[in-house]
Amino acid sequence: MGRGGTRPLLFALGIKLVCLLGLVCATARAAPLQEQEGDVRLTGLTTLDSHHPWSPPSSRSDWEQRREDVRRQVLVAAGLWPSAPTCEPKPLIHGAVQRTGYSVERVRLESLPGFFVTGSLYRPTNRGSGPFPAVLSPHGHDTHGRFTVYTEERGRERIALGHEEHLPNSRRKHQSRCVQLCRMGCVVFHYDMIGYADSTQLDHRKGFGDVEAELWGMSHFGLQTLDSIRALEFLMSLPDVDPERVAVTGASGGGTQTFILGAVDDRPDVLFPAVMVSTHMQGGCICENASGLRVGSGNVEFAAMATPRPLGMTAANDWTLQILEDGLPELKQLYGLYGESGLVNAWCYPEFPHNYNRVSRGHMYEWMNTHLGLGIEDSNNEPPIEPLSIEEMTVFTDEHPAPESRAGLEEVRAAWLAHSRGEVAALLELARSDPAEYRRVVGGALESMVHPPAPRPVEASIRSGPDSRTDWLTPTGTEHRLELQRWNHDAKSGAAGALLVVCNAAVSDRERALLKDWDGPAAMLRPLGNVPVDERRHAQYPGYTWCYNLPLLAHRAHDVLTALQYLAQEAPSRPVTLVGLGDAAPVVVIAAALAHTSLAQVLVDGAWGFDQITELDDPNFLPRALRHGGLGAFAALISPTTLHWLGAVPSGAEALYASEGARMVGRNPENATAILDLLQPR
Repeated sequence: MGRGGTRPLLFALGIKLVCLLGLVCATARAAPLQEQEGDVRLTGLTTLDSHHPWSPPSSRSDWEQRREDVRRQVLVAAGLWPSAPTCEPKPLIHGAVQRTGYSVERVRLESLPGFFVTGSLYRPTNRGSGPFPAVLSPHGHDTHGRFTVYTEERGRERIALGHEEHLPNSRRKHQSRCVQLCRMGCVVFHYDMIGYADSTQLDHRKGFGDVEAELWGMSHFGLQTLDSIRALEFLMSLPDVDPERVAVTGASGGGTQTFILGAVDDRPDVLFPAVMVSTHMQGGCICENASGLRVGSGNVEFAAMATPRPLGMTAANDWTLQILEDGLPELKQLYGLYGESGLVNAWCYPEFPHNYNRVSRGHMYEWMNTHLGLGIEDSNNEPPIEPLSIEEMTVFTDEHPAPESRAGLEEVRAAWLAHSRGEVAALLELARSDPAEYRRVVGGALESMVHPPAPRPVEASIRSGPDSRTDWLTPTGTEHRLELQRWNHDAKSGAAGALLVVCNAAVSDRERALLKDWDGPAAMLRPLGNVPVDERRHAQYPGYTWCYNLPLLAHRAHDVLTALQYLAQEAPSRPVTLVGLGDAAPVVVIAAALAHTSLAQVLVDGAWGFDQITELDDPNFLPRALRHGGLGAFAALISPTTLHWLGAVPSGAEALYASEGARMVGRNPENATAILDLLQPR
């Protein structure tokens, strides 16, 4: 964040002395450098309320690659990459309530040790023993979730407005769709969103969003996605369920859960997210947002992950209103690549506000009838239901009370963290035994966190000074501006070629000496000042900002990549030595790990680590960094480029370097001269 007080004054007083050496480096302050004011990143901000248009790839092969990238991005954001925490689900099904043609049972199962997924299981009783098709049914943000019952007055009002036909159904919209799907011959599991109905172990909007949770990838979004996966597995495991005919449908927040589950899991055969797929508002709750989730993506693309599985949607007079013109055509274009444009459709009812009413449910029933092969002649016929009371749906009863050992927030976090730490520990053996898989797991995660730009030409505006020159760089097609200060730019390269030093704060004595005494062209990259946050929501939950925007560290890594591209563009055969000292180490490690250009060698200060971050506004904050091994794990990806590591060499990085026969050396140089001797032996 900003640095105020007397610091700018001290810089002003010392500026003449610094300029004598031609070495000036920006501090990481909130106010941008004067020349950076044209950089769109200093003011541009995407929020959940922005427009999120989507254009499909032009070929199936391009989509298959993109689909793989998006799935990984969602899983990384959810904290479930490369795998989700596991435990014995120990499902308990009890308390059957009989109704005409179906029964409803109470269910609990564990998604984490002592943390329960709860819900109602609807089963046909007049259609033999099955196996039956199945429908998983998440709900949205109604105040009481699965237990929602409208007043009689509101129920009658909904009928008068054309939402519903029958009073029992109008008052109990969640029960209505579950009952009707069951009457049509489906087993239905209607499960609770975290913090609703019987799922009372955690508050729906509290418990995550702190530094540890962000660095280790723990969030309501991730936990709710894990619950959806476990609910799906439970449903598919039932002996009366046909695992080859499984659908998911929910509305609003339940619509989000529907298309997210379809995005990360191929097992659902049919999807029907209602009033949620849109290029406009992307989901207003903490449970629908997570750091890194929608950077460069959005809900229409998440829904597209179902391709070519049948995908039906409804829209209303809300943020989904324009789906028929903005979203559905693009989805049909993608499905058309598979010759299946008829497998995606949407219906919009602007006369109704946000809803999953009888009209919308009718389209869903017909969609399920067609694509689950139910063979119902009149599927769009929803008779009055025989309502269940809350007492009849409650999972925890006198006979089966909530276990005393139920996990609270602290235990949930501990279990999740233990799984993540175990995966990080396993990276050491993975680096030794399977370097390619290590790169897929760790390198893939890093790409999802940073989104490195593709190589592109870099334009430069050059300003010459008495001892140095400044190159203002702009990658083609962007409005980015970064400052590269250069010395000896016309000099012939020595054995080590050119030097690029990256600094995050005021130039240090070590950096100054390296630049001054380097035998050849030397350059220093000044940092991007800062990036904005969603002022309306960021304090409540940082995922509201980082769900849609890259953090400052990622932008700075982009700038290093741009500088490297520019130096390679200028002299393709000249090798570059890249240096990051102090807290510039992470940006250099990340850039070197993702670089498309050839590097001669890299030197970083291993004394810095992501575990030192204590504030969310730290310039080096990178959500999910520790979940995927931190600085040492990312440094391994620099192989086979020679890596000088100041301090104790991290074992994972050393293992991958050894596996690939590359050179990584731990160093403890006393001063800048010693560092220079490492990089450019005399």
